[in-house]
Amino acid sequence: MKGKMKFVTDILQFVVVLAIFYPVYYFWDTSKVDKFCTNLEPGMTRQQLIDLAEEENVKLIGPVDAFRGTVWHARIAAFAGFSDYYCEIKGVANVIVSIQDID
Repeated sequence: MKGKMKFVTDILQFVVVLAIFYPVYYFWDTSKVDKFCTNLEPGMTRQQLIDLAEEENVKLIGPVDAFRGTVWHARIAAFAGFSDYYCEIKGVANVIVSIQDID
């Protein structure tokens, strides 16, 4: 019985710690996405986007070719697991055309 109670207590402690720290992590992570996307500019190359995302340690999804290799899109997403927070990047050929925040 003592083993089960200790396990339940450990789980409750973990949940309390998670409830306290996750909002702080979420705010930090989404702010990082905002800052990164704000620094992007139309006219930057696809390779500059990839290099900058790697340098800044942000989650880059894509670039994915959408139409015969001329139109592409990518996302910079938050690492926070329960978040669907990202910015959408669209490009033509090898150049960024638009950046749009999605939250």
